[in-house]
Amino acid sequence: MKSLMHGLCLLLVLVSFCTVADAAGVTANKPSCGILRFTDATSCSEVDSDELMEGFVTDELLAEDLFSLVDISEDVSYPAEQAFWLNRDFVVDTGFKAGTKYLLTGKVLEVSSGAEADYAGTFLSNILLGSSYVAADYVKVKAEMRVINARSGKEVWYGVQTVKDSDTSVRSKDIKLGDLSVDQEQYYKAVEGCSRALVKALKKDVEKGKVYL
Repeated sequence: MKSLMHGLCLLLVLVSFCTVADAAGVTANKPSCGILRFTDATSCSEVDSDELMEGFVTDELLAEDLFSLVDISEDVSYPAEQAFWLNRDFVVDTGFKAGTKYLLTGKVLEVSSGAEADYAGTFLSNILLGSSYVAADYVKVKAEMRVINARSGKEVWYGVQTVKDSDTSVRSKDIKLGDLSVDQEQYYKAVEGCSRALVKALKKDVEKGKVYL
């Protein structure tokens, strides 16, 4: 019995080792990528949409398993303007120091909010309220993302996505976007949704052979 248990334990160890080795092999075969700081080109920079989106994009990239992500935070001294971040010399120098094949960056282009008619709720509102529509608060986020070859400085992928998160529920308003106040959770959902849309668009183009990593 002891020899049988010993054999089973040895087998489990070997299986685990092979699984880890396989996973390491897959990771090694994925292109390395570092994430440059995201920027905010909106009038709502005080809500830190750029930092929030950078975090969500990182999570989505890990979930989609497109790259072997490398922390480059200690290797980058950022110029004042993002336009200089896309300069070939800066990209190649940063990529060389970090040892990555690609660099990824993005920009939040729009963060807005408002109210609109929610026609999906028309039938129910007609019955209960006698009105033709119900008001839906929305948050809209538009952002761009680009992947740059860190060895040549050339852009290999660029995408823009716009996501609108609508909600008819009554919520507290705790974030100010321009002249309007919105719910924090709804705002987070809109930024997360736009981040997910960007990463999925990149993955779709990779799978279709439109871009080779």
